Amino acid sequence: MAGLTITTNPAALSFLFTEALYAPAEALKTVPPAETEAPLMAEPVAKEREEVFDYLGENRRFILILVNYPDETYLPTEEKDYLEKILGAVRLNLEDVALLNYARYTDRKYAELKDFFAFGTLLLFGVSPHALQVPGPVLPYHLGLVEEVRILATDGTEVFRPDNEKKKQLWTELKRTFA
Repeated sequence: MAGLTITTNPAALSFLFTEALYAPAEALKTVPPAETEAPLMAEPVAKEREEVFDYLGENRRFILILVNYPDETYLPTEEKDYLEKILGAVRLNLEDVALLNYARYTDRKYAELKDFFAFGTLLLFGVSPHALQVPGPVLPYHLGLVEEVRILATDGTEVFRPDNEKKKQLWTELKRTFA
């Protein structure tokens, strides 16, 4: 190792760095690219579909709420008002969450929604974790943790609103979720 010297001579360095990326500019002009070489950058692959969702809220706290109302854009006014009361009870509002009517996006699954919304908490109101393909067990009315995401699955608001027992279970889990 003694006696080795460091060089900054471009001609000497071109022998070491032979890839087109490192070749001197004049060398690139005189050498035509081989037809069998793969391009340095592959052509961008078009996505199968554009990831756009029509949802309510601002998702400021990375909380996704999925509801299931096939005949509505979002959800009925009465159910929206009730859901806003639930959110208010845990000191949240629509700006804190993203509210999506999953009935309009049943072909989209957990992984796609996670990529788009980047949620840390997922509340399912009338949406089956199985249909969503959540990669782990989620029990109804019990807070679960799947891939570092807190998930709470319940019936739709129209189901648990008149049922005091289910409302108590929901409230207990909401307090645990947002304590």
